[in-house]
Amino acid sequence: TPRMWAAMGDITDDMQYYVKAWELSGGKYARAKAAIGRMEFDKGNLRACYDHMIIATDVKPLTPSAWFLLGTCSMRLDEWGTALKAFSNVVTQRPDDCDAWANVAAIHIHNKAPGSAYPALNESLKQRRNNWRVWINKLYVCMDLGKIDEAIQALHTLIDFKTQNNSMKEIPDVDDKVVKNIIFTALKDLQEANSAEVSTDFSEQTKTATIDSKSKTLKRAGELLGRISSVTRSEPWVWELYAYYYERLNKPSHYIIEALMKLHRLLVNRWGNGEEEKIVERVCKVSVKVISLHLEIVNKEGEDEATKNEAKTKAAMLWRSLMKKVEKAFEFRGGEEGYPECVKEVASFGQVLM
Repeated sequence: TPRMWAAMGDITDDMQYYVKAWELSGGKYARAKAAIGRMEFDKGNLRACYDHMIIATDVKPLTPSAWFLLGTCSMRLDEWGTALKAFSNVVTQRPDDCDAWANVAAIHIHNKAPGSAYPALNESLKQRRNNWRVWINKLYVCMDLGKIDEAIQALHTLIDFKTQNNSMKEIPDVDDKVVKNIIFTALKDLQEANSAEVSTDFSEQTKTATIDSKSKTLKRAGELLGRISSVTRSEPWVWELYAYYYERLNKPSHYIIEALMKLHRLLVNRWGNGEEEKIVERVCKVSVKVISLHLEIVNKEGEDEATKNEAKTKAAMLWRSLMKKVEKAFEFRGGEEGYPECVKEVASFGQVLM
């Protein structure tokens, strides 16, 4: 019987017995056809596997394992329509299959349909929450959909995985573009909520609730940035973003100066790594900003003399330190005449500070 021939195939791992079972059944014993497809897949014969699994699922549609293999093979062959149909059948028949849900989401992401990927990702994570690849996909999908709070949650989860589980060290580092996008979007959303005009369609009560919601999102974004700065390797972009964040929130200047000085120190430590001109330009840009902020304090009416003196002293110390480094770096270019424009801008503060 076909079943017995297929059993021989199971025992011997020989494809000829599955072929015999399929032929003897008159093309009706789907398990034999699926087994042939599996063996072709294991050999790397994806197109042959695809053809066999199309027939196997057509003969017996209620076989989630066959649909899963067809979906996997289809994705590798860029047969995205078939892949989506296959994995959709898997989750219909086996709703708790987290991998099938993740693959449905991956197909929608490939098709640039984040709105369709989003519920599939949630279903996958409902079944298994420790799959970091699914969390990464959710992070980017939430960014595409403007779901900033959920993107923040996804980043926190990924940081948890990376810092608490040694087996997940392959998780990529935090993407600075994503974090910047979160901060920029949260700031923009709050600004728009504050400037929105009350109308018949947008009441004062609705405006207040919206501002409250956007304020909480911005606070969460700031907390995320704080966590990134404390648990990951310090990168210049973190403190550059912190300074921007504080400036947009109209924080006192000492908050901005503190962030910029941390950025300054990181950049100076990279001085001489082969990208001299880029580093010099960035260091000078940060220095100009810090010195300008200190001078704003010096020139601020009503500020006490001790605070003004302290601000001028710090600005002068930063200026002297940077100019010594610059003089050494550019002495081979003929001194001041060889300074790039960014260095000349910093040097011009000497008349005020000295």
